[in-house]
Amino acid sequence: MQENETSRILSVWFNFKFRLLAGGIAVGLAAGFVVVLYRYILEKTLELILDLYGFLIHHLWLIPVWVLFLIGAGWLTGKLVSLQPMISGSGIPQVKGVLQNKLQMNWWKTLLAKFIGGTLSIGTGLSLGREGPSIQIGASVGQGISEWLRRTKTEQHMLITCGASAGLAAAFNAPIAGVIFALEEVHMNFSPLIMIAALGSSLVADFVSKEFFGLNPIFHFSSIGTLPLNQYLHLIILGLVVGIAGMGFNKAIYIFQDFYRKMNRLSPEFRPVLPFLISGVLGLSLPQVLGGGNHLVNEMISSNFPLRLLLIIFMVKFLFTMFSYGSSAPGGIFLPMLVIGGMIGVLYCKAVNGITGGSLSESGFLILAMAGYFTASVRAPITGIILISCS
Repeated sequence: MQENETSRILSVWFNFKFRLLAGGIAVGLAAGFVVVLYRYILEKTLELILDLYGFLIHHLWLIPVWVLFLIGAGWLTGKLVSLQPMISGSGIPQVKGVLQNKLQMNWWKTLLAKFIGGTLSIGTGLSLGREGPSIQIGASVGQGISEWLRRTKTEQHMLITCGASAGLAAAFNAPIAGVIFALEEVHMNFSPLIMIAALGSSLVADFVSKEFFGLNPIFHFSSIGTLPLNQYLHLIILGLVVGIAGMGFNKAIYIFQDFYRKMNRLSPEFRPVLPFLISGVLGLSLPQVLGGGNHLVNEMISSNFPLRLLLIIFMVKFLFTMFSYGSSAPGGIFLPMLVIGGMIGVLYCKAVNGITGGSLSESGFLILAMAGYFTASVRAPITGIILISCS
């Protein structure tokens, strides 16, 4: 009798594991296709916008028309956020709230609103990343599939985690980073069962992404060599610099969010209009700061930016990111954060080399500063290391 009961329990357990793995793979496949479509539209829209700014410089009479479009796009984004508050910002805190049973999410409304709102915000050049929306879109797909399959609440949470993992994997071509982030930051539980399901989901989503976009990484770090031992002392100093800067980054986010909340005379629907208009000014004067900024990281690796120009780009990118994210426009913060961290590393090298006549590797310190800055702000060191090295 006892042996039969034990066998039954083991059978149920193994069936649950395989069912969860199959569900994770299904979520990864569906989320992969949706996030790939989202990523493709973002990239093509931003390319079109950058070309448009080049056209507007030679046809100044069209600028008022473009300003009206930006105002309309900003208002529409704000309207979407007002109708669906779950899509504001990156969406990662909302996913965590769902997993902690503190928030309820209508998966298809959230997915549709986030897709459109994120396209408007990031596609027109706001300094926001695609990773946050991709995570929330993937999580929405996971919830939708779990509801369609009529899974229990526990399984639903697991499949939402799988979807979040798949979303980040497809957004960055980094399946391991997707798994680690989903466990370290979203689910906050390193259960082997969830890890296997999330890994299956991430690998499938990454396969879909690479089939569409190819094997090219997000960041082109292939030409970077090893760091000499006599430069390791600077790692400690750089760690202190980016640690303090990361704390300042977080504090600045809260300051700018409070700034928007204090704009009592401006209705919430019109708050995103401000960063949209700023993007129009910067598109005509400093287009390097538009969008998430992975292209800027690749340019810093392949080109030698003058110190003064890089300092200007750094300050403008930082402030533009704060105005963009503080407005609650749908978009992530990870990619702009990595770009800002990378610029700190390059600025540190230029300053030290200029003062001492040394030869610190700008590319090497760029990567290290990106990881340190991400860790100081997000407090997810393993995710930061894997995300940068595997993207």
